[in-house]
Amino acid sequence: LDSSSSMASVWQLATRMVAAIGFLAVRSQDAVTVASPGAGTPVVVQSPRGLQRMLSALINVQATPADSFTEFCRQQIARSKLPGLVVVVSDFMFEIAGIRSIGQSIT
Repeated sequence: LDSSSSMASVWQLATRMVAAIGFLAVRSQDAVTVASPGAGTPVVVQSPRGLQRMLSALINVQATPADSFTEFCRQQIARSKLPGLVVVVSDFMFEIAGIRSIGQSIT
């Protein structure tokens, strides 16, 4: 979840979208990691019991500088050990070439 200040006008919609996607994934028995540069440690949810933790993490996300999102994406991809779908919720008001250069398939 992009927490840059450019997301302020759509913040409520963005967090609700992340919560809805996370809820659907967990109810489908998939693990979900909610990560944002303004949230600190990513929250991993593997069962419906963890949904409250995910919602709390979304409520506590703080605004961050736009340039930190590209670096944050790089760090998250480097930490990822398992294959799977990544959903990025952002207004993409930053240089996307920085993310594409990481070497992952981005559509």
